[in-house]
Amino acid sequence: MRFELLLACVVLLPDSCDSHPPAVRSLYPLIGENEATCDASLSGVWIRDSAASEDERWLVDDLDSSDSSCVLYLVITDSAIARILTDTLEVEWIADGGWRRDTVLRRRLSKKQFRRDSARVASWADSALESGWEVRLVRSPAGLFADLSRDPEYLSLVGGSGIRTHWMWKAIPGESSLVLERFSASWLRRMSDSGQVTVSHSNIEGDFVVTATGEELLGLMGRFAEDTGAFPRKGSIRLHR
Repeated sequence: MRFELLLACVVLLPDSCDSHPPAVRSLYPLIGENEATCDASLSGVWIRDSAASEDERWLVDDLDSSDSSCVLYLVITDSAIARILTDTLEVEWIADGGWRRDTVLRRRLSKKQFRRDSARVASWADSALESGWEVRLVRSPAGLFADLSRDPEYLSLVGGSGIRTHWMWKAIPGESSLVLERFSASWLRRMSDSGQVTVSHSNIEGDFVVTATGEELLGLMGRFAEDTGAFPRKGSIRLHR
């Protein structure tokens, strides 16, 4: 089953975190899309613990149950859009370009409201898919790990773009909580420079980018899964329902 993570501004995602060390970047994915872990417990609406208000929602929805690739898509949304998606509209696109609402809600809400909500959701969906993150999860004996990536920005109007890389995280799901801890790039660089860890890598425009296979990287993440240097608690992203 395929789950789509629809979440909406990229404030806390790996390439925009200035206050904490970035997550490890890898040239190759952690795992193939057909081998990724499908985790139904992630579905629903999440709120970041440290958010100033509840306007920031992390919405997880199953949009395509017919796809068994288990690749997720991530964006972050404000509470108004999250409320529309979860309370007033079914997340299903239909041929006439509108969002189908539940029969009971159809009686409660006016056609004008439906059209307004549909336009907002359609506009949001277009922008979200353009800047969305691809997420692959893999469960190993050491825990659950996440690989986040997205298409790089075009560098010019005549073409050309950066190299697509993958950011590595440890995911700790609870009954009503979800914690994401970065696989620290600064830690791995130090360990590699000191010879304590051997991992294939390159310096791309000054960035430490792992070039090992996904299998090798997963083994490394599993080996240091409980090391707070490799996965620092400080700066982790904490969500709750």
